[in-house]
Amino acid sequence: MISGFRGLFLLLLIGVPAAAQVPQDGVEQPAMFAERRAEFLRRLDSGVAVFHARPVLNRNDDVDYPYRQDSDFYYLTGFEEPEAVAVLSADEGKPGYTLFVRPRNPDEEVWTGFRWGPERAKEVFRADQAFVLDSLPAVMPRLLRGASRVLYSSAGDLDFGPRLREWTGPAAAEGGGVQPDAETPGQAGFPSPLPIVHEMRLIKSPEEVARIQRAIDVTEQAHRASMRAATPGLHEYDLEALQYYLYRTLGARRFGFPSIVGSGPNSTTLHYEENSRVMREGEVMVIDIGAEYAMYSADVTRTIPVSGRFTPEQREIYQIIVDAQDAAFRLMRPGHTMGEASLAAARVVTEGLVRLGILKGSVEENLQSGAFQDFYMHGLSHWLGLDVHDAGSYTEPDGSPRAFRPGMVLSNEPGIYIRDGWPGVDPKWYDIGVRIENDVLVTEGDPVDMTARIPRSIADVEAEMAKPPLVLETGEVGPPLPLPPGPGAAEAPEPDRRAAVVAPPGADIDARAGKKKRAGGS
Repeated sequence: MISGFRGLFLLLLIGVPAAAQVPQDGVEQPAMFAERRAEFLRRLDSGVAVFHARPVLNRNDDVDYPYRQDSDFYYLTGFEEPEAVAVLSADEGKPGYTLFVRPRNPDEEVWTGFRWGPERAKEVFRADQAFVLDSLPAVMPRLLRGASRVLYSSAGDLDFGPRLREWTGPAAAEGGGVQPDAETPGQAGFPSPLPIVHEMRLIKSPEEVARIQRAIDVTEQAHRASMRAATPGLHEYDLEALQYYLYRTLGARRFGFPSIVGSGPNSTTLHYEENSRVMREGEVMVIDIGAEYAMYSADVTRTIPVSGRFTPEQREIYQIIVDAQDAAFRLMRPGHTMGEASLAAARVVTEGLVRLGILKGSVEENLQSGAFQDFYMHGLSHWLGLDVHDAGSYTEPDGSPRAFRPGMVLSNEPGIYIRDGWPGVDPKWYDIGVRIENDVLVTEGDPVDMTARIPRSIADVEAEMAKPPLVLETGEVGPPLPLPPGPGAAEAPEPDRRAAVVAPPGADIDARAGKKKRAGGS
């Protein structure tokens, strides 16, 4: 057993209301997807685009990974079942939207759950026509006959492309369409429709912004609970487990990416995911997490002091990153580019490292040589949406840097990472990794910090960590989550114990309260 830590991490089972239904946009908002398909076909102008659903991936033996639909396929169809094929045609006289799906099968559905089947899929997802997958050999050549061009997105499926080539050959010969170009970049030798889709995905609709904001609201609660629970002696995975529990109870079906919970030396590893180390007194911990809500992801990073208060050295590094993030944020508006924002952040980081003596020489010398990248080695930002590193080019069609436009959503995440033993660096800076990541919406005017409610300043982080444990009465997934304390998050009655208190319905709080698990050791 590890002794000497100030608090216990508890997961107590108490009664909470049943979770409300998470939105199913494909079913509930079919018009939104129909509008996207219409815009895609307008941009396609001519030809046929074939999209394959994400294949089911095997984990081991007869166990598969949890299924999550391909983001491009979902963006255009709203359909979340595997194996499906969507065909969108811009050619005159062809059905605009054809969907191939698995058949209804009561025997299979007993094992794996409900299937829509072609009749219901056509009705609910507004396809012009829908067929079972076995109809592909008979129907697909008709859809491709006479096509001016054929584009294809495999979504990682390796088997469908050769079949599509077989069907395209006769169709092209019969109807005067084009043969697949084996030299054109794209799936299975076909040109890809994804550049068109990705340009569309780059600008978020109000509905998409609302989904991302909801994912951020859920992630906020996970960050706050992690801050209040963190203490020397816990394992990193204790906080990881808390985060995943909150995602599910607050309506997020899955994470946008696996949690990064890195303490001490692990704070200097950018994408550390093992989350197995015991937190120690006096260390910092990088917590980079994001819930996925209705298919849209958050991506928020906070760096916290395991002991509840930053050391003087940690405060110095931390404030540099706050200032760098602020400098970049001011430029995330129309008329500026990601490159300009990145340079602004890099300059602030370099100035700070030179001032502290960690970098030698002048600021300009270190910027020109790239020496600052020894400690800040990643980019400032990426797009955010259906994917945590979302689709969309970072350059304009002419190759120039892409200018910010209203509706873009992106991260803002400078960092400094000083590894143990780095040559020429005073050991007092070793094992300090600091990354702060906010999610930003570009508007016509000032940028919007979508993560503004999540504690970020040194004072706010330390104040949050000093609060008593959260009692999360979860289950609502409608309006934005309130800040704790308040409806849905009340102060616990034991102010001297850090804990996250959450649970399913029906449990007895009094009976469970005495069954405490020491997460710091056995």
